[in-house]
Amino acid sequence: MVKMSENYVRTFEDWEKLMQLRIADEKKKKGLDLSSAFILLASTMGDLTIEKEYRLFRAMSGLIQKENTFK
Repeated sequence: MVKMSENYVRTFEDWEKLMQLRIADEKKKKGLDLSSAFILLASTMGDLTIEKEYRLFRAMSGLIQKENTFK
């Protein structure tokens, strides 16, 4: 898996990619479905700005589209 650190996030698009990686990582490590991994990650993040909330949901939407494409 590609590792990305929050130190390298320079744009909201980068942050969105990081969230996709983190959701996928939680899903794989804990054997969760996609929505459970998303909820787990979101619950640990604390207060987010509106832009980061939006990007978190976009990250989840992108993962759902990818998952549905490969079915």
